[in-house]
Amino acid sequence: MDIVCTRTVIRTSRFDECYRYYGEVLGWPVFVEYHGEDRRGACFGTRDWGIEIVDDAEAGADDERSRGAMEVADVHAFREELSGRLPALPPVVEEVWAYSLTLAAPDGYRIKFFTRRVPAGTGRAAAP
Repeated sequence: MDIVCTRTVIRTSRFDECYRYYGEVLGWPVFVEYHGEDRRGACFGTRDWGIEIVDDAEAGADDERSRGAMEVADVHAFREELSGRLPALPPVVEEVWAYSLTLAAPDGYRIKFFTRRVPAGTGRAAAP
């Protein structure tokens, strides 16, 4: 089986705020958007990966066990890129396997952005 797209779907009661967050703060393009009588949503990212937000007034509070994770080429550069758009930007955290930055959308959904320090599949730190 060939995977064509990986997407995280998030139901949110704060659709307009999340739409601005993913589009304006993170700067992700919208590649699919839909509006109907009983449904509204948008997919941010690319056709290969993305986050889809779905307007749902009944969506519950953030589930602490739920979060997304996205590998970026350089998490420090990514943080610097966001510094002018996000006022309370957390620091990059040094972990055993990665450098990471966790951001929360207006509805509380968290995404950990990371850059590996450990080559994929080895479990050992990369040589400096």
